[in-house]
Amino acid sequence: MRSVGLSLLGAVVADLSDDWMDWECPGFPCSIVNYYDHRPHDNYQSACTPLSTMYECGQLMHGEGFFADDDGTIFWHNNTNPARPHNEVCNNNWGGCAQIGCLQGTRSKCYALCDRLNLIYPYEDRCKLMCRQSCPEDPSEMFACSECEANGQGADQCGCGYCGSQDDCEWTCGKDPNHPPTGAQCINLPPAPAPTPIGPRPPPTPKPNPNLPAGGCCSWAGPREIDECGDSTTWCKANAANCEGCGGHWACPDGPCPAV
Repeated sequence: MRSVGLSLLGAVVADLSDDWMDWECPGFPCSIVNYYDHRPHDNYQSACTPLSTMYECGQLMHGEGFFADDDGTIFWHNNTNPARPHNEVCNNNWGGCAQIGCLQGTRSKCYALCDRLNLIYPYEDRCKLMCRQSCPEDPSEMFACSECEANGQGADQCGCGYCGSQDDCEWTCGKDPNHPPTGAQCINLPPAPAPTPIGPRPPPTPKPNPNLPAGGCCSWAGPREIDECGDSTTWCKANAANCEGCGGHWACPDGPCPAV
């Protein structure tokens, strides 16, 4: 077992991934946030996933910025000035972006970096699969604290970097020189720096329909739909006031109708 203490990020021997801790997916320069995942999660990093498309991977490797357009809300990837090329750490021989070797140094550290992102399904599975594909297994190395129980030991309940830690988190965390902990030391990286939290997305702006009549007409299109002249009674379609009384809105070809 390695004797270097790995309970804090600063204690980990420097690896290539350490130079990418300010990336949108800290420690994983070949992954990006899936901004299209609207399921509940604490922050954008919980949806980090290996970049699977060839064209965008090429942009990433060449230091070109690209964006995700989520109903009119723009999220930029690699939006630094200048944008940083990823060609020294990623390749795309099989389509998507793959790591050039074990950037994290060991499989255990790679697992621990996955854990600190608090990934939702299926991104945790994808992250750890990438670790297994990029980093060879080494039975002698320290394992991630999330793997304590898989290695036949108690969970690191105190989060102090020792399997089996519990109760007052003193001697079970190696703080008592007269009473060594019973569990193995493990890698327990601190939580990832919080990125921009997920907030309510602004509603998209409906696009005007240039095919509407010049004076406008009554539409029942929803906020994400293009306005069309609705099929209703003559009274509802007569003017804006009647239209609103029927639950519609008066739509004009250039956008919002002028006040009358």
